[in-house]
Amino acid sequence: MNLNSNRLLIGHFERSDLEQWFLIESDPEVRKYILDGSILNREQSLAYIDQNIDSYAKFNFGLA
Repeated sequence: MNLNSNRLLIGHFERSDLEQWFLIESDPEVRKYILDGSILNREQSLAYIDQNIDSYAKFNFGLA
């Protein structure tokens, strides 16, 4: 399921989202509010995406 508005598209994670997701996860200003504030590298960002893809496939839930 995808949710759309004039300003936002919410859909399932795809591996092709890596570059955009990495930009978010490697931004110290974003990450300072999440857990210990450490930034994620590309490998960690991809692992996060894969984990969400797997969770959605197995349990039918996850981020969007």
